[in-house]
Amino acid sequence: MGLEPSSSLAPGSYVLAGQLAAPRRRGDAAPRPAHGMSPIELEVTGAGALLAGGGQGSRVDVVVTSEPGPGARGRTYVAAAGVELLGLTEGGASDPEDDPLAAAGAPPLYVATLAVGRANALKLIQAENFARQIRLIPAGS
Repeated sequence: MGLEPSSSLAPGSYVLAGQLAAPRRRGDAAPRPAHGMSPIELEVTGAGALLAGGGQGSRVDVVVTSEPGPGARGRTYVAAAGVELLGLTEGGASDPEDDPLAAAGAPPLYVATLAVGRANALKLIQAENFARQIRLIPAGS
């Protein structure tokens, strides 16, 4: 059909139309952020559905769950809404040899590249350092 997988596929798995894309030609550049936006990379959890659907170029909301503090509960909030997803790869630091949480069955990590403005970049970088969990969901969900 002239299409190729837009993400990694497990051997023997079913292939859905959303997992296929036109082959990239040589010289095709990776998506670039719009003017005034900067690309940042974040480790996120639970992004397997976006990866399987080839979410590159789509809009996502970044949802952060904070750690509970002394005498306070953690909270879940949308840290950045409708940001462009430039890329998503499986991996992160979830190698069981390097990360005891991965060995304990923690959810897999993904590395998301997002196009955001400066204020959102600073907020998301802080969240990556101090939050319990960062997830991506399709914008408007």
